[in-house]
Amino acid sequence: MHWFVRQQLVFARLYGLTGVRDLLNYLCLALIGGARVDQIPEVAELLLRVKARKLSFDKFMDEVAPKLEGKGLPEPQVLTAANGLPLTENQLPL
Repeated sequence: MHWFVRQQLVFARLYGLTGVRDLLNYLCLALIGGARVDQIPEVAELLLRVKARKLSFDKFMDEVAPKLEGKGLPEPQVLTAANGLPLTENQLPL
């Protein structure tokens, strides 16, 4: 879980999230939608609005939930290198 959290905090910060509440909500979203939840098209579209400061992350959370309902979402997994070790912050595909 430690590596999953570290990786997700990197992704969350890419969208300008800094507050504890927003970071925790992003982590919960990744637990529901998988390690690359930010690449689900409906989520990515909303995250770009968050990054551009056109949508608050609280509003994002309200809007994203219905978009994920009924989708076959992957289990949350730590992103790993070919050798099976977790990717560090510098190795993550950004």
